[in-house]
Amino acid sequence: MKFTIKKLRHEQFGQSSERHAMLEQLELSLAEMEEDASQAEAAAQIAVNAAATANIKVPAFERRKPARRPLPGHLLRERIVYPSSSACPCCGRYYP
Repeated sequence: MKFTIKKLRHEQFGQSSERHAMLEQLELSLAEMEEDASQAEAAAQIAVNAAATANIKVPAFERRKPARRPLPGHLLRERIVYPSSSACPCCGRYYP
């Protein structure tokens, strides 16, 4: 189509309305063909992307065990409980 359009432009010696109309019709049909081809290509690309994302499998999440080991059993353990303050930290008032 492009070659035909170029040939018609080259052969155009005068302002013949018939040749000019034929040239415009060919350009219009070429533009429509290119548009159809680009739409078909875009639709194919969308279909490929949709098919690729439909088959993705996500593995289940497995929680890892903590890296810290427990303290050995032979160590002495002592529990210390500190009494809470009976005074308010803001105003210093004592509560029973």
